[in-house]
Amino acid sequence: AHKDTINIKEKKDGLDFFYLSKNHAVKMLEFLQAITPLRYKQSEQLISEDVQSGTANYKFTYSIEIVPICRDDLVCLPPKAASYLGGINPISLCIKVGSSLHFIDPQTLHVSEMNQLVYWRFPFSQLLSYKDLVEFYVIDVEISGEKIGKHMLANVIVARTSDFGKNSVTYQIRTHLGFILKPGD
Repeated sequence: AHKDTINIKEKKDGLDFFYLSKNHAVKMLEFLQAITPLRYKQSEQLISEDVQSGTANYKFTYSIEIVPICRDDLVCLPPKAASYLGGINPISLCIKVGSSLHFIDPQTLHVSEMNQLVYWRFPFSQLLSYKDLVEFYVIDVEISGEKIGKHMLANVIVARTSDFGKNSVTYQIRTHLGFILKPGD
C-alpha cells in the first residue's frame, strides 16, 4: 500500500507519508478507507504560480484520523450510540474492525455494526485494551445452549493464573466464548 511513498516521518500524534503525486496519496487514502473507519480533511496550498504560462504548483495535504478502537477492546458506548445500534448493552466488546466496527454484548450475544459516520457522531474510546488483559485458568465450562453464529453463551469458572495454587479465589463469569473455552485452558 505504501510502495509509492517517498518518505515516512514519525510525529507526536502519528505518521506523515510523503508522495510525489497527488494520485499516490489518494490511492493510500482509499486503501485505508477500505480497511478501517476513519475521517479525513483535505487542504491545498499554492506553492508557486507562473501567470504567463498559466501554470501553478500546489501542495496537497490529507489529514487522516483513524478510529481509536481495536479488536478485543472493551468499550462503553455512549447512550445515544447504544440505542442507535438497536439497544446493545453499552458495555460491549469490539470483535472486528474493518470498514466498520463490530461489537458484541457477551451477556446476550447481541452483535451490532457501527459505521464511521455513527462513530464520529458519538465518539468514544476504549475502557480496556488488549494490553490490559490478565491471564486466567479455565476450571469449568457450562454451556447455556444459546448460540448465534460462531458465538455461544457459557458460564465459566476461572481463576487468575498468577493466583492459581496460591489461594482459592475463583470467579464465575458469563462469556460468548462457549465454543472455544475448555476446562484446562
